[in-house]
Amino acid sequence: MDRLIHPDLRVLFPQYKEVQPEDVRRRLDAFASNPYASVDHARSPHLGDPARSSNKQVGHFIERIHGDLYRPMGFKPVEGEYKVAVLTDADMLRPESANAFLKLLEEPSPRTVFILTTCRVERVLPTIVSRCQRVQFGLLDADAIAARLVRESVVDSDMAGFIARLSDGSMSRAYELASQDDLSSMRSMVVDLFRILWRHDHDALLDTAGTVASWGREKVKHLLRIMLSWLRDLIVYRSSSAVELIVNIDQASTIENFSNGVPDADLDAMVRLAEESIILVSRNVNLALLLVVLFTNLEDALVGRCADTMYMPLDREFLASTEGVAT
Repeated sequence: MDRLIHPDLRVLFPQYKEVQPEDVRRRLDAFASNPYASVDHARSPHLGDPARSSNKQVGHFIERIHGDLYRPMGFKPVEGEYKVAVLTDADMLRPESANAFLKLLEEPSPRTVFILTTCRVERVLPTIVSRCQRVQFGLLDADAIAARLVRESVVDSDMAGFIARLSDGSMSRAYELASQDDLSSMRSMVVDLFRILWRHDHDALLDTAGTVASWGREKVKHLLRIMLSWLRDLIVYRSSSAVELIVNIDQASTIENFSNGVPDADLDAMVRLAEESIILVSRNVNLALLLVVLFTNLEDALVGRCADTMYMPLDREFLASTEGVAT
């Protein structure tokens, strides 16, 4: 069971539609050795090489639901009293996969247990959620995360403290951040970016967007998460002036100066824009275009003038209203 090779256990994680069995086995072995490891293709397109990214779609596809769940979970247990299937990131079930899995939940075989994990339960099909017993797990303490990182010699104690605060209670995210060799330089880039936005230096803004876009999707998402940590610190400092509560505590004076320098900034809107951008990066949106739009909106938000969203989907009503209009 510890090695994830028990005949009565199935573990499914989001992956490419077409993937080699040996790749899946390699990822399951990594997952067995460290349950906090990010082994799915969404977070680790190339296992062991966090800098590389991929444009392939990732999810739970119906072919795997049929092949790896329907047939195996329909048999009687081989060695144990139950058959168990663990489905990680259940929010990444494709629509057709969710409906197929729902049918399996409605008519389960005897002595069958399904365990679904997700941190985005609102994105799971409501009819699936209604058939589950929900178990809520809280955030890990930052000191516990830092202690584990140091104990396993992942990073030194100073960097462990910063990563632990930045990970927002997630050990998996802490490991992901620790795998970034240039985490400190990315944090410096975020500070420089805020200064560029404050100066309204459009040439520097475009240069920064081009540089960041060349990094690849996974690294861009890490940069945006660091940006969220700075925005969080600005919100905390503005509301409480409690320096001890901020994540980037070694940059307390910079945060204080910046907070006082942009009193009209719509920080909540900036958080929404950064969070939406992380989602759009995962959806294969053009990175350069996305970053230019994001930086432009953040610049407006610094003076309290901001759009509610990064983009507006084109629906039929909108297209009909613009029919015959020259663009």
